[in-house]
Amino acid sequence: MGGDRAGWYSWDRLDHGGEPSADRIVPEWQNLVEGQRLNSLPNGQNWMTVAALELNRTLVLRSNYELPSGRTFDPRSAPWPRPYVDAIWGFHLRAAPGGRTRLVVRKRGRGPRPFTWPFDLLLGDPLHFIMQTRQFHNLRTRVSAKA
Repeated sequence: MGGDRAGWYSWDRLDHGGEPSADRIVPEWQNLVEGQRLNSLPNGQNWMTVAALELNRTLVLRSNYELPSGRTFDPRSAPWPRPYVDAIWGFHLRAAPGGRTRLVVRKRGRGPRPFTWPFDLLLGDPLHFIMQTRQFHNLRTRVSAKA
């Protein structure tokens, strides 16, 4: 996944600069490491960092961004901007009955509450739901086509 890689498998016009997300596995994109940046957009101005990785099982991405600009910042920098969001997005493959695999996705975010709750309630959570639903649909379509 990534804006300058396979895309996010959601609404490509919104999250991948209009380019379609990959429909095949690209070998040179398969060697992620913790700490690696995955660009959120093709231009590389925003990114997520691989926070945790367990090969063929778990991928957790971390994103730190300012509000309302949405600009990513390095969490090792000080001081952090105010307001901000510190978020993780986890993808976990789990064994399911019948030799199948289940994808479990979790999202969590935190930031100074007076600033972040209106953003989460009115914009962040609804947008994430819409994008994530489309991502699930597109991933299922690709996996089903291979079966």
